[in-house]
Amino acid sequence: MQKRIFNAITGMAVTAVVLFTVIAAAISYKLYIQKAMGELNTAASIAAAYHPEPEELCALLEDRLDYAVRVTYIGGDGTVTFDSSPQVGNVSDMDNHGNRPEVEQALKEGFGSDIRASHTIGKRSCYAAVSDGNGTVIRLSREIESVYSLMLGTVSIIIVIAGLVIILATVISVKLSESLIVPVRTMVENIGVLAGQKGGKSETDRLIAEYEELEPVAAAVRKLSARLDRYITRLREERETISVITENMVEGMIVLDSGDNILSVNRSAVRLLSSAFRGGEGRHICELTRNPEILELISRSKEEKSVSGVIGAGGRKLRAFVNNTGDNSGTVLLLVDITESFNAEEMRRCFSANVSHELKTPLTTISGFGEMMESGVLTGKEDVKKYGGLIHRESSRLLSLINDIIRLSELDEGSGDSLEVRELDMNAVAGEVCAMLSDKAAKNGISLEHTGKSVMLTANEGMLSEIIYNLADNAIKYNTEGGFVRVDVSGTENTAVLTVSDSGIGIPAEHIEHIFERFYRVDKSRSKQRGGTGLGLSIVKHIVNVMGGSIDISSEVGKGTEITVDLPNNIK
Repeated sequence: MQKRIFNAITGMAVTAVVLFTVIAAAISYKLYIQKAMGELNTAASIAAAYHPEPEELCALLEDRLDYAVRVTYIGGDGTVTFDSSPQVGNVSDMDNHGNRPEVEQALKEGFGSDIRASHTIGKRSCYAAVSDGNGTVIRLSREIESVYSLMLGTVSIIIVIAGLVIILATVISVKLSESLIVPVRTMVENIGVLAGQKGGKSETDRLIAEYEELEPVAAAVRKLSARLDRYITRLREERETISVITENMVEGMIVLDSGDNILSVNRSAVRLLSSAFRGGEGRHICELTRNPEILELISRSKEEKSVSGVIGAGGRKLRAFVNNTGDNSGTVLLLVDITESFNAEEMRRCFSANVSHELKTPLTTISGFGEMMESGVLTGKEDVKKYGGLIHRESSRLLSLINDIIRLSELDEGSGDSLEVRELDMNAVAGEVCAMLSDKAAKNGISLEHTGKSVMLTANEGMLSEIIYNLADNAIKYNTEGGFVRVDVSGTENTAVLTVSDSGIGIPAEHIEHIFERFYRVDKSRSKQRGGTGLGLSIVKHIVNVMGGSIDISSEVGKGTEITVDLPNNIK
């Protein structure tokens, strides 16, 4: 405001100086012309009265005037008989001057004058012509300066005056603007007092009393302040509510502006996409994630408004829902972690396919041999005994497979959580299991050893027995004649440790990470020959997880395998 006042007053001052200069120049030039014409008219009248010779008249004018006067004698027919201008050569070569305005007027009225550019010397001049009564016209003329030439002489004065006016205008504008600005500045500096937010009512009254003009402003400020306070409070509450909701969402949520810059991002989105992201509002989405599938969905949403898809990010499977505002002013991205359900679905598909395959083989065998017996192909006692044994073995394998599938389903559904637990001696349980498997080991030519010490833990006896049985049974199945299986129990203050080692065929390194998967077999033909279902180690892994333990395996082909199970001894 102060600058505008200064510019306005300074502009007015400069305009006034310019107008004054123009008017003064016009008046001065007019007076200058009038003076020049008056002097010429007087000299011409004197010349006409005394009839001097041309040379005598020229000498007289040169002596009396401080500027050059051109003297021209013109006959009644317009012929120039004399001209004192040095630019004129021979007067006989001059144009006829009878048509000159001042000459025509002098011949008609006795006196004439004019101001124009000379046809002879080409300069602007003023003319005064008078008839001497004898048919001769005496014409006097002088060159006149332009208004610009006259002004050059006063430039320094005009500059000084203009400078003084501008300085004076500056001082006035500063003083005037300060007188106007001080109350406004005081109001701004004390806006809190006027709004009644600080200083108390007495301070507000003092300020208004000092500047009465502020009373309407103070009332408006108080009303506006109250409205703003309510609005800001409501916005803060809404923002805090939204923040609490978004920050505690399991789903990731990202809000982008039209340029794909982040307006809002919650912790879940950062966790799902980039745990190393330390940015926030104003950062581009590419700084959070460069996942091409996400960027493609965002790009598509600008055209299709609402899109969705399943994407992979950091080993997870996410379902992304991307919605764009109708005017493309922003985008909302919602990320749902479906890794577990995706993996479970994938596992179910694989499990269904494997179950179908595993059940088909023994059923096909049983069906085939049964059909042969029904059709009478097998009538001999030895054949019936042989193929009846095959049917019995395949039926037993089928039954074992079904039992293992049911057991896995129970573990998947968490039915193990409701089983009774009690204090158990893991070494005693291991001894019972080894006793059950001793005949099988002897039949296969395997030495079954049980070592260890008493280790107490809280567990379900059936689950613990199943772990030991499956591991020892596998060690017997996949061993070589004359080999050994050793079941050892040890422990620490907080952990019970079961170690089952053997001198069997071993497991190639590339298969170790897969052996706990359902229906996974290192050597499928050997496993089926030995009655394996491919589910035993998977069941062990599930039970160990339910009991809060861990399992580790080390193996070398041709030398044997060692599996170690660590179980907490304080399971409740």
